[in-house]
Amino acid sequence: MDDAATSGDRAVRDLSRALGLAAAFGIAFVVIRARVERDFAYLFLLWNLLLAWVPWRAALAAARAASPVRRTLWLATWLVFLPNSYYVVTDLRHVEHPPGQVMNWVDLMAVVPFAWTSALLGFGSVAIVQKLVARLHGALAGWMVALGALALSGFGVYLGRFRRWNSWDALLDPLALLPTCGRSSGIPSSTSPARASRSPSRVS
Repeated sequence: MDDAATSGDRAVRDLSRALGLAAAFGIAFVVIRARVERDFAYLFLLWNLLLAWVPWRAALAAARAASPVRRTLWLATWLVFLPNSYYVVTDLRHVEHPPGQVMNWVDLMAVVPFAWTSALLGFGSVAIVQKLVARLHGALAGWMVALGALALSGFGVYLGRFRRWNSWDALLDPLALLPTCGRSSGIPSSTSPARASRSPSRVS
């Protein structure tokens, strides 16, 4: 293994540790808050943070995959779950106390570590995939994949926050998801199942 690869692996490990520590801080704060205040409103952040780790792990697995088939499967998993990393930032909307109140700052201290840790997981995973694609297909292809993934993630956050869809719906129920994507992007659809008729699985 050459020095560049060794240095890159070390940087990824260091970043993983740093993000893990940041996540641990957020988890500890939310758990302590729930215990002291007897308020479990922010425990959903634990699940959202777990989902935010999926694209990071998938990107690492894709970069290390020896088989093109496995690499493609990991990249597909990365792309489907990537919006979860940025979705957590929208959880800041739950901080609804009037400005200046002590609980407002406590809630910000609970949510912000999750938000920025999740966003960094997303951007870090995009950087890993960009480097992988650039190595295999050239720098231009790497940038196209990175920018395209970020654009799709923005649309995915919209579908999650306002349309209440989940990442696994793209895998388990893609035919029901397609009409929603068409309507949201301005493309008419002949079928339009109502999302409201489905049992919501998002908690935030």
